Amino acid sequence: MRVGFRILRLVTAAVAIWCIGASSASAQRWLADRERAEGHGIRLGDFELHPGVGAEVGWDSNVFLGEDGDDPNSAVLRVAPHLYLSNLTKERLQGEVQRTEFRFGVSGRLRHYFATDARTDVGVAQNLSLKHRAGRLVALELFETFSREIEPFADAGAPAASSSFNPPGFGRDKLEVGGRFELHSSGELLRGGLGYAYGFDIFEDGAFDGNSSDRHRFLADTSWQFLPKTSLIWRGNLIFHDWEATPANLATERNGSTQIHNLLGLNGALTPSFGFTLLGGYSAGFYDDEGDFEGVSAEAQSRWRIQDNFSWNLKLAREYRSAFQGNYARFDRIGTEFQLLFGGAWVITPSLQVAFVDYGVDDRADQFNGGPREDIHWRANLSGEYRVVDWFAITGEFGYLRNDTDFVYVIDVANTAGGTMQVSDAAEYTRYELWFGVRAFL
Repeated sequence: MRVGFRILRLVTAAVAIWCIGASSASAQRWLADRERAEGHGIRLGDFELHPGVGAEVGWDSNVFLGEDGDDPNSAVLRVAPHLYLSNLTKERLQGEVQRTEFRFGVSGRLRHYFATDARTDVGVAQNLSLKHRAGRLVALELFETFSREIEPFADAGAPAASSSFNPPGFGRDKLEVGGRFELHSSGELLRGGLGYAYGFDIFEDGAFDGNSSDRHRFLADTSWQFLPKTSLIWRGNLIFHDWEATPANLATERNGSTQIHNLLGLNGALTPSFGFTLLGGYSAGFYDDEGDFEGVSAEAQSRWRIQDNFSWNLKLAREYRSAFQGNYARFDRIGTEFQLLFGGAWVITPSLQVAFVDYGVDDRADQFNGGPREDIHWRANLSGEYRVVDWFAITGEFGYLRNDTDFVYVIDVANTAGGTMQVSDAAEYTRYELWFGVRAFL
């Protein structure tokens, strides 16, 4: 019966991890910070090339995010090469303003598990941005991101449970490509933009049929810089989101939606060492089954460089997103991060994040325990790096991920007599991770 629940847990994408931000398992932490991943670079005419590679060995206490004590742990190897290309950065431009800004990046992510049935696989992340100032008042932008994610995920819809456990592939392909047209004043203190982006989210393994989707996103934004370091900003999105055709292992059809998201507020700095963002707005989602939502969205963030070697960020947010279980998930999140620099060579970054998640119930609720679901997600991370020389570093990381919930899965599982019986399993889990490695970068 535990075997069937492993499949159940892995059937839809991890809205838990998605809501609180990527877990420490998702990728090497330094890859998320391009400035940290880049060194001085190699100049190629009007461009800069930044290659690099990192390798780490580690331990994962709960590979498949199962109920505490139920799923295996494993030693893990992960390797991540990367390559970034851009036109010249500020260090080499010496105050010159470029009419065209270009950035391209690609990284690979190999993971090998030594002690479980999870497959060895290779992920990839790639992004491209191009902005061209066509005149004094006009700018055009093109952007594109693609990723192939390979890490095990959890939290879910429910296919027919299997009587034998053969882990499916966790490949998940995500793409967004679009453009934006901007008008601005001659000094660029006043800006306004309109754009469009198309994206898809595809699960490669047939076990996850029904979780794949695509969306059309229309975007608009404006900003007015009324103080030297402070702007009034507004940004909005109109999204048309549709799921793939419903497979036979889901009882009813997933519900497509039309969503509206917008935020208005201030972004700026009170002093050279203290910056802030304060945004509030309205979000709504209109679903095919009339299980709609509406409410307030908000974001508040402070960025404080207490000393040259010590900074502190604090962020609070309320958001709504489409979910794989229920029509949507609403979450309230608070997170904090410190960064400490020592001796010009040590970088220590502790962080903590908590998210309170409420799932909207849809007409597939009879596949679970039929009641509303509320989760609390805890995430803590401590990462460190020692720069041996300018291009080589030793890295270490500890991660903790916890999902607290009273929610229980209830499904029918095949028995040995050829019939079925109803069994249940808790949705909570805990994961610990420990990593140690090296990286080289230019």
